[in-house]
Amino acid sequence: MNYNIVMNDLVYLVDSVNNIDNQNNLYYFNFKYDKWEKCYKIKSYPYNLNEYKFENSNETFITCDDSYRLTENLEDVLSNEEIYIEKEWRDKVVKAQEEVDLFNKGEWYKMIVAWVKADVIPGVLHLKKRRDDCGMCGYFYKESKRLAKSQTKTPIISIEQLQEEKEHDEKIMKLIQERRDKYKEIEKTLKLYKIKEEFHKIYAPSIKDVFFYDTLPYYQSLKLNNNKKLISKEDWSPKATMTYEEYLALSNCEKGFLKLVYEPSKEGNNMVSVEDEYTDIKNCYAPLRKDYDAFYNIQIYNATYAKLKCDYKEIDCDVIDYSIDDKKIFGFFDISEKNPIFNSTLANTIYIDTDGDKITFDGILMDPTPRYILKCAQPFTVNHFPIKGFVLQCNTFCGPTMPFPYERIEETTNSSYKLNVI
Repeated sequence: MNYNIVMNDLVYLVDSVNNIDNQNNLYYFNFKYDKWEKCYKIKSYPYNLNEYKFENSNETFITCDDSYRLTENLEDVLSNEEIYIEKEWRDKVVKAQEEVDLFNKGEWYKMIVAWVKADVIPGVLHLKKRRDDCGMCGYFYKESKRLAKSQTKTPIISIEQLQEEKEHDEKIMKLIQERRDKYKEIEKTLKLYKIKEEFHKIYAPSIKDVFFYDTLPYYQSLKLNNNKKLISKEDWSPKATMTYEEYLALSNCEKGFLKLVYEPSKEGNNMVSVEDEYTDIKNCYAPLRKDYDAFYNIQIYNATYAKLKCDYKEIDCDVIDYSIDDKKIFGFFDISEKNPIFNSTLANTIYIDTDGDKITFDGILMDPTPRYILKCAQPFTVNHFPIKGFVLQCNTFCGPTMPFPYERIEETTNSSYKLNVI
């Protein structure tokens, strides 16, 4: 049974069912003897691969069910010369960056080999659309009839187009290198910390390999636009892709993004802050959603308790004020505009556990560079709780969550610890 699963143009060709169903009148071209030999299917594998056995022989082989070397009709097959021509070009594309044409849903597409797999049999190609990392992709064996030699089924790419692509790629690579250089320059300004040796006995032996950059001073060097005013109608660009009325109908977060794009070029801001709230608290769970990059001025209403949680670690919120009806308002004395909570960019790993029904906060939106340094370049975010007396590494997707009292850490150097610069 073959499953062709298509989701957002992502095509997985995976046959994971061992449907042992012998098929008669199948023939496979055997290069060992340069002839077609009768065979039958004995087993199925992923990637549309099947194992076959030659009739009157113990010899088996694996190929895809639409192999150009597999047929049911010996009167309609390629000649031996044509078979070898097919083999030659197909063998050559079994490496990354080679290009082929692929037939899918009635059309031919230009594809490129992203990588090659050999877990079942050598020659399984992971193909993706040429110059389109987000388009259709999937696994195909090199013998599949759905493959054709590059540009034999699709339009030929002109020399001019190739030159344009080359110039575009060079420009992109230059920008990527400039971004990497910028990250490395920022890294030089960061202080690295480790756990003091006298405290290693408190932790697992791996603690000796734990290091982290304190990114808070870098954040504090950035410029935050905390003017909560909306973009005025007078300042609204006539070239904008939406009307001013449509802008007013956006969520607070969406308005913040537009402000981040619109105003930094004028004021030199790296970030903007936006007033927002959560009222859809379900089952005492309110994640600090990844829509925002950081949070401060957090206030939790109509609650008898409130805790900040990340993995196993939980931090009791402080009673920071009282409402007009003398109910507690929870928040954090530690957290401020200069020391916000940095959450994850990938998943809602940090959340507030409370029986309250409303949380207000100021959410921070950042430019790509500070967002990457503060939230992506280490497998955790670094959050400070100076009044409570510790720094907290917060899991951002698959990293550790570890609280470290300030007296247990010290500044250090380690040439092998680097930010994950892409």
